[in-house]
Amino acid sequence: MNPQFFNRLDWVVLGGAFAIWAAHFMVAWSISSIFPGQRIVLWLVAALTLASLGALAALWRWRKVEGAVSVAGLAIVLAAAGVVYDFLPALMA
Repeated sequence: MNPQFFNRLDWVVLGGAFAIWAAHFMVAWSISSIFPGQRIVLWLVAALTLASLGALAALWRWRKVEGAVSVAGLAIVLAAAGVVYDFLPALMA
């Protein structure tokens, strides 16, 4: 088994990536609940999405992930896909 799998820092990155995804989801949901059916939702959630993707990119660079073959890399890629997926309903607002 790859010794990097047991690297404690990988699990910190996993928790951080999923925390960014969860925070993005909660804030996007809150914005859409505060401004139902308004166009401002698109712009606010778009800015939030860019900030979340930037935070995930910073996490990637901080950890120096070489690819999605580690726990950290897979977590960041999965969280980025989730953030983009969370943004899709805002396009229909």
